[in-house]
Amino acid sequence: MSQLHGDLNSFGLVVIGAHTQKGTTEEIQATARSRGVTFTVVSSASVKDGQDFNGIPHCMVFDHAGQCIYRGSPEGAEASARKAVGIALVEDVGKSTFSKPLMPLVESLKKGQSPKTILQKVLPLQRSPDANAASEAKQLVTSLSKTGQKQIEAAEVIKKEDPYAAYVSLQKVPLTFKGTPVETKANAVLAELRRNKVVAVELQAHASFDKIKKWDTALSAAAGKVDPKGPEFQRAFRSTLKQMQTTLQQMKRSWPDSKATREAIEIGEKYAVMVP
Repeated sequence: MSQLHGDLNSFGLVVIGAHTQKGTTEEIQATARSRGVTFTVVSSASVKDGQDFNGIPHCMVFDHAGQCIYRGSPEGAEASARKAVGIALVEDVGKSTFSKPLMPLVESLKKGQSPKTILQKVLPLQRSPDANAASEAKQLVTSLSKTGQKQIEAAEVIKKEDPYAAYVSLQKVPLTFKGTPVETKANAVLAELRRNKVVAVELQAHASFDKIKKWDTALSAAAGKVDPKGPEFQRAFRSTLKQMQTTLQQMKRSWPDSKATREAIEIGEKYAVMVP
């Protein structure tokens, strides 16, 4: 689901995970982090159509009209999600038929082919000698780029309050929308944000934070039901925990006020790795 979110969130897909097992906020965050979850996770959910699910994991896919088009195992959701996004992008153009140069690309999009791939094939058609095809290509590019433009606008709103979050939200946008005005605008905002002191510090700290997160993933998997603060666990993973402590000390010394350092220290506390 994280990969699907990464592929399609810039083209309109919204993924929401719902926890239903009464875990604490800390447990939910730790599990999400260890699984590489990049989408929103809420702490409770229910279905009010009289057909509540009786097994997990369970997934539902809704199209742009709000209709549930799939429910069942997450493993079977991808095709439905990709098709739903493609159909929504085509319908946003407001045309039911397209000229011959565009029709194969439109059909591929509706069948679930990557919008990012289709975008790169549509871009040259904007310069087609066929005026109708060129016009349709421009409309389709606008539809494909709409969410990317919204991502830039959202980053502009939060860049003063949380410049690093704005930076992270735009990192993939230039590559996703290569060759479009969205790429140019996103690069301009990213260049501005890279000059921000907070962003510069966070970028430096995140190289070390990435190490902490990798150790956390491995240690969480190894812990199972064992107390990670207990003597048995501490002995078994003494070397890794020592490396974690050394890295945390370096982070606190070099970037004491960074968000990455604060989150890294919180991870360390799960394993009784304390940084004075």
